[in-house]
Amino acid sequence: KLRSMTLHDAFSITKTNYETNENQSGSKPANHWSRILETGIESENSCSSLLDDITIQLSFGKSSYEFHLQSYDNFKSSSVLSCVASLIAGLAVHPLVVNVGLLSKRVVLDNASAQYAIQGAVTTSSESWKRPYFDAGLDGSGQIVSVSDTGLDMRNCYFKDDDGNGDIFSMWDYSRRKVVKYDISPRGGDSTDIYRGHGSHVVGTVAGQHLLDTTVGNGDDPKEGIAPSAKIHFFDIGLGSAVNDPREAWFSSFHDSHPRKGAKIASGSWGFGYRTSYDWVCRLYDELLIDYPDVLFVSSAGNSGNKFSSPYNTVGAPASCKNVFAVGATNNVDFGSGLSYVVDFSSRGPLQMD
Repeated sequence: KLRSMTLHDAFSITKTNYETNENQSGSKPANHWSRILETGIESENSCSSLLDDITIQLSFGKSSYEFHLQSYDNFKSSSVLSCVASLIAGLAVHPLVVNVGLLSKRVVLDNASAQYAIQGAVTTSSESWKRPYFDAGLDGSGQIVSVSDTGLDMRNCYFKDDDGNGDIFSMWDYSRRKVVKYDISPRGGDSTDIYRGHGSHVVGTVAGQHLLDTTVGNGDDPKEGIAPSAKIHFFDIGLGSAVNDPREAWFSSFHDSHPRKGAKIASGSWGFGYRTSYDWVCRLYDELLIDYPDVLFVSSAGNSGNKFSSPYNTVGAPASCKNVFAVGATNNVDFGSGLSYVVDFSSRGPLQMD
């Protein structure tokens, strides 16, 4: 029903057809909004310069829609601000609208300061680091991890295959050494990574293994990933250094209901800033993880722990979502207080769950 409504219908409920008393409790907010509406959506031109070019389109999930507001040189003028404010108010109070929020088109990259993963921070008698997960055979063998990021340098020796790239840009090839499928986001992406690219760094952290290295976990390669025997599905969401939110297309690209096909682990080292409410970001990813119940989505907590007066309340979305597994960062073994302490840049909770 909402999709077929006219703008006039959507805003009709905001009409100020009542009198307010200056002495009544709550009259000041009422008068404030009355003035905004009079100079905004109820003005003589009805904000036509702002609204005429708006196209409402299907966004994500179930019954979600979005529209883009054009940029104006006079966007800070009182009339334009009143139009934007009354537009938001008109939508927010409409009985068919559950939530109105700002839709960010770009996400912020995390994992920028990650170091080689240490398992347990326990040394042997010879002072070399123990790797109990590898000793137990937990090195990623038999697993495919889907990573969405800026791009992946397929020429890098930690991802390169003896037989070249093959047809991984058009089909799955489970015989590949490392990257078994490379998809490009329909919302923006290419098949490359920038110099010292974030995506190549993240995939190296997850499952990097040198082309000539036939051993895992013996300490001869400090650049080896956390799960070096795992394979990678890559979802390219980057155009240069700009990164788009991958949304449902990412999940549909890597998932297969067959237990031994597709990826069941998704990794995203990117995110939006701290959310003051449960908004569209978490609604989207929580719904996706209900629709894909066999998928574990691992999201970085964020790198905002040292950017504000307090490190708390800085975990961004989708790490803050209810069905997502959030991962922060510790100090490096030779830095600060060591692995037992969260590093200063790592974002921290608590989370806003309303």
